[in-house]
Amino acid sequence: MNFEDSKKIAEKALQEVNPRSLNKSLFNMANAYNRVADNSIELLFSSGNADFAAPVIMCKSFSIELLLKFFIAFNEHAKTYNELNKKVELKRHKYTDLFDKIPEEFKKIIVKHFSQISKKEMTVNNFRNSLIDIGNDPFVKWRYIYEEKETNHLNFELFDIIVKSLGLSGEEILKEKDF
Repeated sequence: MNFEDSKKIAEKALQEVNPRSLNKSLFNMANAYNRVADNSIELLFSSGNADFAAPVIMCKSFSIELLLKFFIAFNEHAKTYNELNKKVELKRHKYTDLFDKIPEEFKKIIVKHFSQISKKEMTVNNFRNSLIDIGNDPFVKWRYIYEEKETNHLNFELFDIIVKSLGLSGEEILKEKDF
């Protein structure tokens, strides 16, 4: 398939998409990146090719970042990203910077889901520390992993629990209302 054919298919698909809110867009994109990461995990294990680890981490990292931004957008009732960015600085990747901007009521929902999934009691502060434990800024670090001088490791189980707890929390909030 050539570029023009791909462009036509993409344009047709976009015309068929129902307009959605910024909240839904952020949430759906986060879900898409997480699904791509899960597919890459399958490739990692089925092929034994460790080169798939960085794309897994990149996609899951970006999923977490988008989900954190989702909670901020939901709280601000912004219609567009530009409108949101005028209210709150979001052109960052650092998880704790984003998490600190999320309202306490949403943080409690996130912690509740984390506790249910991990079967460990969690506090808001401990969840924030968990974001630091997975690297706090893995999107930047793993994007340039080839520049690292040493082997790097990541707690995939914690990483996955964080993504799932954020996703379930987002679903719960979206059920209540979408702006």
